[in-house]
Amino acid sequence: MNLKAVSLPQDLAPRSAETLIRLGRDFDGGYLIDARGMYESTALIGLGMNDDWSFEADFYSRKKLPVYVYDSTVSGQRFIKRFFKSLFVKFHRPARSVNLFNLCVSYYRFFRDDRRHIRKLVGIDAPPGFISLASILKGLPNSENTRVFLKVDIEGWEYRILEDLIAYSAQIEGLAIEFHDVDIHLDRIIQFIKKFPLNLVHVHGNNTAFVSNHGTPHVIECTFTSRPAGAVIKADLPHPLDMPCDKNRPELKINFA
Repeated sequence: MNLKAVSLPQDLAPRSAETLIRLGRDFDGGYLIDARGMYESTALIGLGMNDDWSFEADFYSRKKLPVYVYDSTVSGQRFIKRFFKSLFVKFHRPARSVNLFNLCVSYYRFFRDDRRHIRKLVGIDAPPGFISLASILKGLPNSENTRVFLKVDIEGWEYRILEDLIAYSAQIEGLAIEFHDVDIHLDRIIQFIKKFPLNLVHVHGNNTAFVSNHGTPHVIECTFTSRPAGAVIKADLPHPLDMPCDKNRPELKINFA
């Protein structure tokens, strides 16, 4: 595998967990999580999805549970409009139309019954278009006894929910979160890890984003579990189950210094 060296502070070094599995599609859209957390969860909450719900679908195929996905930037109607528009654009590309048709079918097959897509952005309480993580968790049926798994990819808004993650950590079985602009938010991320009761068990660099002049990846994916974890990992990453987000670029080899 072609690798590009990057570095992160030792405070971001994960602990070992032998129960990591990969969920979601190959390359961008897949995450490593602790399988123990998946099987102990009673609800899955996805914050951000764009046109990819492969993680949620893979999770649901292994553990049937209510799924709540929040993203106001997309909808089934928008996918349908994109499909019909593709049929009439100049220099029509049939393969693109087929892909958009399959996307529409996939959306309506997945989001039904106990799998809901809620068209809101997460970070602050500002009805009707915005909602805080606290309001989501408090609004769950039997919320006090619900153990949730959270997947978070909300393009920088993750920093607005860090305090809620800490405050409601007793309800969280596992967390896969993407941190953006890492080079300017390192201190906030480190402080969050120190305060968050769950164990950090995986870190992956997103190779579609920039790397700073100091070798810091601008985007990283972090996985936390409420389950016991081993010693801090001393070896460089990526993990054997990791895949580069962009298969045409070098994977990021993370050194924790």
